[in-house]
Amino acid sequence: MKNKIKTKKIPEDCMFYHTIYIPDFGLCEGSWDCRDAVDSYLGGVNFEGKKVLDIGPANGFFSFEMENRGAEVVAIDLGQETEWDIVPNAKIFGDASKQGRQNAVRLVENAFWFAHKRFKSKVQLIYGSAYETPNLIDRVDIALMGNVLQHLRDPFRAIEQVANVVDETIIITETLWDESDGFANSVGMSFIPRADVQEVDHSWWQVSPPLVMEILRLLGFGDITCGYHKHKFNWTSTDHRPRMVKHFTITGTRLKHAFLEGWHAEENEGNNFWRWSSSRDARILLSVPQEGGGRGNLSFQLLSLKPNNIRIRLNGREIWHGTIKNNFQTVSLRKIKFQEGDTLLQFQCEDEPIQASKSDDRLVGFAVYNFCKEMI
Repeated sequence: MKNKIKTKKIPEDCMFYHTIYIPDFGLCEGSWDCRDAVDSYLGGVNFEGKKVLDIGPANGFFSFEMENRGAEVVAIDLGQETEWDIVPNAKIFGDASKQGRQNAVRLVENAFWFAHKRFKSKVQLIYGSAYETPNLIDRVDIALMGNVLQHLRDPFRAIEQVANVVDETIIITETLWDESDGFANSVGMSFIPRADVQEVDHSWWQVSPPLVMEILRLLGFGDITCGYHKHKFNWTSTDHRPRMVKHFTITGTRLKHAFLEGWHAEENEGNNFWRWSSSRDARILLSVPQEGGGRGNLSFQLLSLKPNNIRIRLNGREIWHGTIKNNFQTVSLRKIKFQEGDTLLQFQCEDEPIQASKSDDRLVGFAVYNFCKEMI
Protein backbone atom coordinates (compact mmCIF):
# COMPACT_ATOMS: atom_id res chain seq x y z
CA MET A 1 0.00 0.00 0.00
CA LYS A 2 2.75 2.42 0.97
CA ASN A 3 4.59 1.94 -2.33
CA LYS A 4 1.51 3.08 -4.28
CA ILE A 5 1.56 6.53 -2.70
CA LYS A 6 2.96 9.02 -5.18
CA THR A 7 6.01 10.92 -3.97
CA LYS A 8 5.78 14.63 -4.64
CA LYS A 9 8.61 17.03 -5.22
CA ILE A 10 9.63 18.72 -1.98
CA PRO A 11 7.89 22.10 -1.73
CA GLU A 12 10.13 25.03 -2.49
CA ASP A 13 11.96 26.44 0.55
CA CYS A 14 11.26 23.34 2.66
CA MET A 15 13.40 20.47 3.93
CA PHE A 16 11.99 17.30 5.50
CA TYR A 17 13.82 15.37 8.21
CA HIS A 18 11.14 12.66 8.43
CA THR A 19 9.29 11.23 5.46
CA ILE A 20 5.65 12.25 5.76
CA TYR A 21 2.45 11.92 3.77
CA ILE A 22 0.70 15.29 3.60
CA PRO A 23 -3.03 15.46 2.82
CA ASP A 24 -3.95 17.06 -0.50
CA PHE A 25 -0.31 17.06 -1.51
CA GLY A 26 1.44 13.69 -1.37
CA LEU A 27 4.47 11.94 0.08
CA CYS A 28 7.50 14.06 0.98
CA GLU A 29 10.68 12.06 1.49
CA GLY A 30 13.04 12.97 4.30
CA SER A 31 16.31 11.76 5.75
CA TRP A 32 14.47 9.16 7.84
CA ASP A 33 11.41 7.04 7.09
CA CYS A 34 9.84 5.84 10.37
CA ARG A 35 6.37 5.01 9.06
CA ASP A 36 6.71 1.22 9.37
CA ALA A 37 7.50 1.26 13.10
CA VAL A 38 5.74 4.28 14.58
CA ASP A 39 4.25 2.35 17.51
CA SER A 40 7.68 1.05 18.49
CA TYR A 41 9.28 4.47 18.17
CA LEU A 42 6.59 5.89 20.51
CA GLY A 43 6.96 3.06 23.02
CA GLY A 44 3.42 1.73 22.59
CA VAL A 45 2.09 4.60 24.72
CA ASN A 46 -1.60 5.56 24.62
CA PHE A 47 -1.97 9.26 23.80
CA GLU A 48 -5.76 9.53 23.87
CA GLY A 49 -6.81 12.59 25.90
CA LYS A 50 -3.25 13.37 27.00
CA LYS A 51 -1.32 16.63 26.92
CA VAL A 52 1.98 15.83 25.21
CA LEU A 53 5.28 17.63 24.77
CA ASP A 54 7.41 16.90 21.69
CA ILE A 55 11.05 18.02 22.05
CA GLY A 56 12.67 18.76 18.70
CA PRO A 57 9.78 17.99 16.31
CA ALA A 58 11.71 18.84 13.10
CA ASN A 59 9.06 18.81 10.35
CA GLY A 60 6.46 17.51 12.81
CA PHE A 61 5.96 13.89 11.78
CA PHE A 62 5.59 12.57 15.34
CA SER A 63 3.80 15.69 16.60
CA PHE A 64 1.07 15.22 14.01
CA GLU A 65 1.02 11.45 14.61
CA MET A 66 0.44 11.88 18.36
CA GLU A 67 -2.21 14.52 17.67
CA ASN A 68 -3.93 12.08 15.31
CA ARG A 69 -3.93 9.57 18.17
CA GLY A 70 -5.92 11.92 20.39
CA ALA A 71 -3.27 14.05 22.09
CA GLU A 72 -3.09 17.79 22.64
CA VAL A 73 0.48 18.47 21.50
CA VAL A 74 2.89 21.30 22.26
CA ALA A 75 6.34 21.17 20.67
CA ILE A 76 9.60 22.91 21.56
CA ASP A 77 12.16 23.56 18.84
CA LEU A 78 15.14 25.88 18.54
CA GLY A 79 13.95 28.17 15.79
CA GLN A 80 16.35 30.26 13.78
CA GLU A 81 17.49 32.57 16.57
CA THR A 82 18.38 29.99 19.26
CA GLU A 83 21.91 28.63 18.87
CA TRP A 84 22.47 24.88 18.67
CA ASP A 85 24.68 22.96 21.08
CA ILE A 86 27.23 22.99 18.30
CA VAL A 87 30.56 21.18 18.58
CA PRO A 88 33.20 23.97 18.69
CA ASN A 89 35.56 22.55 16.09
CA ALA A 90 38.13 25.29 15.43
CA LYS A 91 38.40 24.23 11.79
CA ILE A 92 34.78 25.03 10.94
CA PHE A 93 33.38 27.25 13.69
CA GLY A 94 32.49 30.69 12.34
CA ASP A 95 29.85 32.90 10.77
CA ALA A 96 29.55 30.83 7.60
CA SER A 97 28.89 27.65 9.60
CA LYS A 98 26.33 29.46 11.76
CA GLN A 99 24.50 30.81 8.73
CA GLY A 100 24.33 27.33 7.24
CA ARG A 101 22.77 25.94 10.43
CA GLN A 102 20.25 28.77 10.62
CA ASN A 103 19.23 28.18 7.02
CA ALA A 104 18.77 24.43 7.65
CA VAL A 105 16.57 25.23 10.67
CA ARG A 106 14.56 27.68 8.56
CA LEU A 107 13.93 25.08 5.85
CA VAL A 108 12.81 22.38 8.32
CA GLU A 109 10.62 24.90 10.16
CA ASN A 110 8.99 25.84 6.85
CA ALA A 111 8.27 22.14 6.28
CA PHE A 112 6.61 21.95 9.70
CA TRP A 113 4.26 24.84 8.95
CA PHE A 114 3.60 23.54 5.42
CA ALA A 115 2.39 20.23 6.88
CA HIS A 116 0.69 21.93 9.84
CA LYS A 117 -1.57 23.93 7.53
CA ARG A 118 -2.56 20.92 5.41
CA PHE A 119 -3.22 18.68 8.41
CA LYS A 120 -5.35 21.50 9.87
CA SER A 121 -3.30 20.81 12.97
CA LYS A 122 -3.61 22.47 16.38
CA VAL A 123 -0.08 21.54 17.45
CA GLN A 124 1.49 24.51 19.23
CA LEU A 125 5.16 25.26 18.43
CA ILE A 126 7.26 27.13 20.99
CA TYR A 127 10.79 28.29 20.31
CA GLY A 128 13.55 27.57 22.79
CA SER A 129 15.90 24.93 24.15
CA ALA A 130 15.14 21.69 25.99
CA TYR A 131 17.23 23.11 28.81
CA GLU A 132 14.63 25.88 29.24
CA THR A 133 11.56 23.62 29.28
CA PRO A 134 10.16 24.57 32.75
CA ASN A 135 10.26 28.25 31.74
CA LEU A 136 8.51 27.63 28.42
CA ILE A 137 5.47 25.44 29.12
CA ASP A 138 3.08 24.28 31.83
CA ARG A 139 2.84 20.69 33.00
CA VAL A 140 2.14 17.84 30.57
CA ASP A 141 1.17 14.18 30.89
CA ILE A 142 3.73 12.78 28.42
CA ALA A 143 6.95 14.01 26.80
CA LEU A 144 8.73 12.65 23.73
CA MET A 145 12.46 13.19 23.24
CA GLY A 146 13.05 11.63 19.84
CA ASN A 147 16.68 11.48 18.66
CA VAL A 148 17.67 14.69 20.42
CA LEU A 149 20.09 13.49 23.13
CA GLN A 150 22.91 12.84 20.68
CA HIS A 151 22.76 16.50 19.63
CA LEU A 152 23.02 17.91 23.17
CA ARG A 153 26.17 18.77 25.08
CA ASP A 154 24.44 17.85 28.39
CA PRO A 155 21.89 15.02 27.91
CA PHE A 156 21.27 14.57 31.64
CA ARG A 157 20.39 18.21 32.15
CA ALA A 158 18.01 18.15 29.18
CA ILE A 159 16.18 15.06 30.47
CA GLU A 160 16.04 16.55 33.97
CA GLN A 161 14.51 19.82 32.75
CA VAL A 162 11.92 18.02 30.64
CA ALA A 163 11.12 15.67 33.54
CA ASN A 164 10.33 18.70 35.70
CA VAL A 165 7.12 19.29 33.71
CA VAL A 166 6.04 15.65 33.17
CA ASP A 167 3.37 14.10 35.38
CA GLU A 168 3.21 10.62 33.85
CA THR A 169 5.54 9.31 31.14
CA ILE A 170 8.74 10.22 29.28
CA ILE A 171 9.54 8.53 25.96
CA ILE A 172 13.18 8.68 24.88
CA THR A 173 14.15 7.26 21.49
CA GLU A 174 17.71 7.28 20.16
CA THR A 175 19.58 5.86 17.20
CA LEU A 176 21.86 3.00 18.27
CA TRP A 177 24.83 3.52 15.99
CA ASP A 178 27.01 1.33 18.23
CA GLU A 179 25.29 -2.06 18.51
CA SER A 180 28.17 -3.86 20.23
CA ASP A 181 27.21 -5.72 23.41
CA GLY A 182 29.97 -4.00 25.34
CA PHE A 183 28.41 -0.59 24.72
CA ALA A 184 24.71 -1.42 24.42
CA ASN A 185 24.71 -3.15 27.83
CA SER A 186 26.81 -0.52 29.62
CA VAL A 187 25.69 2.45 31.70
CA GLY A 188 27.61 4.95 29.63
CA MET A 189 27.94 7.06 26.53
CA SER A 190 30.61 7.50 23.87
CA PHE A 191 31.96 10.73 22.40
CA ILE A 192 31.07 11.19 18.72
CA PRO A 193 32.98 14.27 17.44
CA ARG A 194 36.49 14.04 16.02
CA ALA A 195 38.65 17.04 15.21
CA ASP A 196 39.48 15.69 11.76
CA VAL A 197 35.85 14.99 10.80
CA GLN A 198 34.58 18.48 10.16
CA GLU A 199 31.07 17.51 9.04
CA VAL A 200 30.23 16.07 12.49
CA ASP A 201 29.55 19.40 14.15
CA HIS A 202 26.05 18.69 15.46
CA SER A 203 26.39 15.35 17.31
CA TRP A 204 27.95 14.90 20.75
CA TRP A 205 27.11 11.55 22.31
CA GLN A 206 25.92 8.05 21.67
CA VAL A 207 23.99 7.22 24.84
CA SER A 208 23.38 3.61 25.86
CA PRO A 209 19.93 2.21 26.78
CA PRO A 210 21.00 1.35 30.38
CA LEU A 211 22.25 4.91 30.87
CA VAL A 212 18.90 6.40 29.84
CA MET A 213 17.07 3.96 32.12
CA GLU A 214 19.30 4.86 35.07
CA ILE A 215 18.79 8.59 34.51
CA LEU A 216 15.01 8.13 34.49
CA ARG A 217 15.19 6.10 37.71
CA LEU A 218 17.17 8.90 39.35
CA LEU A 219 14.47 11.36 38.30
CA GLY A 220 11.63 9.31 39.80
CA PHE A 221 10.38 7.29 36.82
CA GLY A 222 10.23 3.78 38.26
CA ASP A 223 8.16 1.79 35.75
CA ILE A 224 10.61 1.48 32.84
CA THR A 225 10.50 -0.46 29.56
CA CYS A 226 13.01 -0.76 26.72
CA GLY A 227 12.36 -1.80 23.12
CA TYR A 228 14.43 -2.05 19.92
CA HIS A 229 13.35 -1.35 16.34
CA LYS A 230 14.76 -0.35 12.96
CA HIS A 231 14.01 2.57 10.68
CA LYS A 232 15.06 3.39 7.16
CA PHE A 233 17.82 5.95 6.78
CA ASN A 234 17.65 7.56 3.33
CA TRP A 235 20.37 10.19 3.13
CA THR A 236 21.94 13.34 4.51
CA SER A 237 24.27 15.82 2.86
CA THR A 238 27.26 13.87 4.19
CA ASP A 239 25.93 10.28 4.10
CA HIS A 240 24.26 8.99 0.93
CA ARG A 241 24.03 5.26 1.76
CA PRO A 242 20.41 4.13 2.40
CA ARG A 243 20.09 1.42 5.08
CA MET A 244 18.06 0.19 8.05
CA VAL A 245 19.37 1.54 11.35
CA LYS A 246 18.67 0.18 14.82
CA HIS A 247 16.98 2.40 17.43
CA PHE A 248 15.94 1.94 21.05
CA THR A 249 12.98 3.44 22.89
CA ILE A 250 12.90 3.82 26.67
CA THR A 251 9.63 4.70 28.38
CA GLY A 252 9.64 5.74 32.01
CA THR A 253 6.39 6.20 33.93
CA ARG A 254 6.03 7.76 37.35
CA LEU A 255 4.57 5.28 39.82
CA LYS A 256 1.54 7.12 41.10
CA HIS A 257 0.72 7.82 44.70
CA ALA A 258 -2.08 9.82 46.29
CA PHE A 259 -1.87 11.83 49.50
CA LEU A 260 -5.03 11.06 51.45
CA GLU A 261 -6.38 12.69 54.59
CA GLY A 262 -4.07 14.56 56.93
CA TRP A 263 -2.04 16.59 54.41
CA HIS A 264 -1.96 20.18 53.22
CA ALA A 265 -1.56 21.09 49.53
CA GLU A 266 1.73 20.41 47.78
CA GLU A 267 4.34 23.17 47.82
CA ASN A 268 7.44 23.39 45.65
CA GLU A 269 10.55 25.41 44.98
CA GLY A 270 13.07 24.58 42.28
CA ASN A 271 13.53 20.80 42.18
CA ASN A 272 12.06 20.26 45.67
CA PHE A 273 8.43 19.51 46.46
CA TRP A 274 6.79 18.77 49.79
CA ARG A 275 3.60 18.47 51.84
CA TRP A 276 3.03 19.34 55.47
CA SER A 277 0.92 17.02 57.59
CA SER A 278 -1.84 18.34 59.80
CA SER A 279 -2.53 15.01 61.50
CA ARG A 280 -0.95 12.47 63.81
CA ASP A 281 -2.03 9.76 61.34
CA ALA A 282 -1.35 10.92 57.77
CA ARG A 283 -1.66 8.46 54.88
CA ILE A 284 -0.41 7.97 51.32
CA LEU A 285 -2.03 5.54 48.90
CA LEU A 286 0.56 3.82 46.69
CA SER A 287 -0.61 2.36 43.38
CA VAL A 288 1.36 -0.57 41.92
CA PRO A 289 0.71 -1.49 38.24
CA GLN A 290 -1.05 -4.72 37.28
CA GLU A 291 1.36 -7.62 37.52
CA GLY A 292 3.64 -5.15 39.25
CA GLY A 293 3.70 -6.70 42.69
CA GLY A 294 7.22 -7.20 43.91
CA ARG A 295 10.11 -5.32 45.47
CA GLY A 296 10.42 -1.56 45.43
CA ASN A 297 12.22 1.36 47.02
CA LEU A 298 10.84 4.34 48.93
CA SER A 299 12.86 7.50 49.46
CA PHE A 300 12.01 10.90 50.94
CA GLN A 301 13.03 13.39 53.61
CA LEU A 302 11.23 14.27 56.82
CA LEU A 303 11.19 17.66 58.54
CA SER A 304 9.44 18.76 61.75
CA LEU A 305 8.84 22.07 63.52
CA LYS A 306 9.77 20.39 66.82
CA PRO A 307 11.22 16.99 67.84
CA ASN A 308 8.70 14.30 66.98
CA ASN A 309 8.73 10.50 67.07
CA ILE A 310 7.31 8.95 63.88
CA ARG A 311 6.46 5.39 62.93
CA ILE A 312 5.88 4.45 59.30
CA ARG A 313 3.67 1.46 58.47
CA LEU A 314 3.01 -0.29 55.17
CA ASN A 315 -0.42 -2.00 55.22
CA GLY A 316 -0.21 -2.00 59.01
CA ARG A 317 3.35 -3.41 59.21
CA GLU A 318 5.98 -1.10 60.70
CA ILE A 319 8.86 -0.48 58.27
CA TRP A 320 10.59 2.50 59.93
CA HIS A 321 10.64 4.56 63.10
CA GLY A 322 12.76 7.44 64.33
CA THR A 323 12.90 10.91 65.84
CA ILE A 324 12.89 13.89 63.51
CA LYS A 325 13.81 17.43 64.43
CA ASN A 326 13.93 20.79 62.67
CA ASN A 327 16.52 19.52 60.20
CA PHE A 328 16.11 17.08 57.34
CA GLN A 329 16.03 13.35 58.10
CA THR A 330 16.59 11.23 54.97
CA VAL A 331 14.60 8.00 54.81
CA SER A 332 15.64 5.37 52.26
CA LEU A 333 13.74 2.07 52.41
CA ARG A 334 15.15 -0.54 50.06
CA LYS A 335 13.59 -3.69 48.62
CA ILE A 336 10.22 -3.21 50.27
CA LYS A 337 7.67 -5.90 49.37
CA PHE A 338 4.68 -4.36 47.56
CA GLN A 339 1.44 -6.07 46.70
CA GLU A 340 -0.29 -5.57 43.36
CA GLY A 341 -2.89 -2.80 43.40
CA ASP A 342 -3.25 -0.27 46.21
CA THR A 343 -0.96 -0.18 49.24
CA LEU A 344 -1.45 2.08 52.27
CA LEU A 345 1.53 3.94 53.74
CA GLN A 346 0.87 5.50 57.18
CA PHE A 347 2.87 8.15 59.04
CA GLN A 348 1.99 7.98 62.74
CA CYS A 349 3.55 10.53 65.11
CA GLU A 350 3.36 11.00 68.88
CA ASP A 351 2.85 14.76 69.15
CA GLU A 352 -0.09 16.87 68.11
CA PRO A 353 0.49 19.34 65.24
CA ILE A 354 1.10 22.97 66.16
CA GLN A 355 0.43 26.32 64.47
CA ALA A 356 2.92 26.92 61.69
CA SER A 357 3.71 30.55 62.57
CA LYS A 358 2.09 33.79 63.68
CA SER A 359 1.35 34.62 60.06
CA ASP A 360 0.21 31.07 59.14
CA ASP A 361 -2.69 29.59 61.08
CA ARG A 362 -2.30 26.06 59.66
CA LEU A 363 -1.67 23.24 62.10
CA VAL A 364 1.39 21.28 60.98
CA GLY A 365 3.41 18.49 62.54
CA PHE A 366 5.94 17.27 59.98
CA ALA A 367 6.64 17.49 56.25
CA VAL A 368 7.52 14.88 53.62
CA TYR A 369 9.94 16.16 50.97
CA ASN A 370 10.61 14.74 47.49
CA PHE A 371 8.60 11.55 47.95
CA CYS A 372 9.63 8.87 45.43
CA LYS A 373 8.54 5.27 44.87
CA GLU A 374 10.40 2.95 42.48
CA MET A 375 9.78 -0.66 41.54
CA ILE A 376 12.91 -2.78 41.10
